[in-house]
Amino acid sequence: MVLVLHPTHVIVARHGPARGTSVLSLPLMQATITRGSALPAAFGGGLDLPSDDGVTVSGFPSTSGSPGTYFVGLGPGADAEMCVRALTDAVVRVKNPSGNRG
Repeated sequence: MVLVLHPTHVIVARHGPARGTSVLSLPLMQATITRGSALPAAFGGGLDLPSDDGVTVSGFPSTSGSPGTYFVGLGPGADAEMCVRALTDAVVRVKNPSGNRG
């Protein structure tokens, strides 16, 4: 799995024997970033997943009418935190170009 942070887009790609290869691109302006998996919320909190398991990127086009999501597993540690922080900061910068965060 690869997560690429471009100045205007986030690109996620994966390859595996079960699902093949997929590459998705999303403008940062449309992106919503959630620390951890969106699965616990989807199941009413019934799943017990660690908060440091990755990041969910939402906002991809879908056929269902609601934004598509993509989970990027990162695991724990400083590198994972740095990745989440860089992605979140990039989305905030694009959505608030003046730097006004509040």
